[in-house]
Formats: sequence, structure tokens, C-alpha cells
Amino acid sequence: MAAYLIIEIESIHNPENYDIYLSKVKDIILKFEGKYLLKSEHIIPFSGNWNPERFIIIIFPTIEKLKACFSSKEYIEIKAYRESSVQGKAMIIENN
Repeated sequence: MAAYLIIEIESIHNPENYDIYLSKVKDIILKFEGKYLLKSEHIIPFSGNWNPERFIIIIFPTIEKLKACFSSKEYIEIKAYRESSVQGKAMIIENN
């Protein structure tokens, strides 16, 4: 069953660290069979008080692959770059 990682970036307060993170994370995601479905900064609020700076959707073939990706040694080594550079939220959605 496919699993989607939905990421809302509310703000980027350290662009240099975020750029380092972005330069490394894609290869890790691909290694675990993840695929970017959407990455965009071109967001138009439609309803409610929701206006993220960036929105990302990544699909993995299974939730196990998704969890393995983000608990891998490679990801743990770069995680601090993301944590020190952005404010955001993420959720996992399984597709039944």
C-alpha cells in the first residue's frame, strides 16, 4: 500500500542550511524508492488561514520504505540541517 509524505514548510529562517539539506535529501529519498509528486512555492490560499511558504508531496511504495528512509543513517546525518532551517509540519497518509 502506497504511503504519502505531505510536508508544509511554514517558513525558512536559515536558507543556507536548508540548501545543504535539499542538496542531500533527494538521493536518500530515491534510494528508498521515494518519488517527488509535488514541490512548489507557488501556492495560492483558497480557504481558511493557510498560507505555507512551500509544499511537498512524496510517495513511497510502502510505509515501511518511508519509515526506513527517514530512520536511515544517511538521513539522520543530514536531519539537523532541516531542523535548524525551517518551521513546518509533516504527515504520513496511507492510500487504501
